[in-house]
Amino acid sequence: MTFFHLSIIFVLHLRREEVVFTVPSEKEQNMSKRNHNPLAYLAQAYKDLEPALSFSATNVQDWRLWRDALRAKVIELLGGFPEHRCDLEPEVVESVQMDGYLRERITIRSEPGYRVPLYLLVPDEIKEPSPTVVALHGHGAGVMEICGIALDEAMEEHIRVHNYDYAVQSVKHGYVVIAPDQRGFGACRAPEDVAADPFRS
Repeated sequence: MTFFHLSIIFVLHLRREEVVFTVPSEKEQNMSKRNHNPLAYLAQAYKDLEPALSFSATNVQDWRLWRDALRAKVIELLGGFPEHRCDLEPEVVESVQMDGYLRERITIRSEPGYRVPLYLLVPDEIKEPSPTVVALHGHGAGVMEICGIALDEAMEEHIRVHNYDYAVQSVKHGYVVIAPDQRGFGACRAPEDVAADPFRS
């Protein structure tokens, strides 16, 4: 057994308090190797990771068990869904014919006391059953940018440079697109935040 196989604890009595120093194990020392590169560290940590829900099903029964476990874990990590479903009560507040598709601004009720604003993009030449995607925006102005809606030249340039209108690109490839404003962004911000900057979250 080498020195590094031992976990040696030094106990010092300073000002009547115990200070404990632990020598890292050989495995821990081999992993770090005085590595100050966080990307290399994360790459190694990922390599050593054994995902609890990695896919290894070889038949339909195993796939169903994996699917149900994955679904339960995703719902848990999201914080769960409302206990009771409610009627969506959709309301169309704007309808604009665009080049090759219809863009509608809709609000729906996701739970009692709260409504979600979203854009629904429908291709002119729709095929049924229609493939549909949910386009989620990143940080910034919310759902407007991914729907190609620019309120000024700077916003238009931002969309162009970052190829950010992926909701529009999707509908032009024949997909029906649902693009909601997520909480804390776009129209789903506190009134004082909107007043401070109407376009940035």
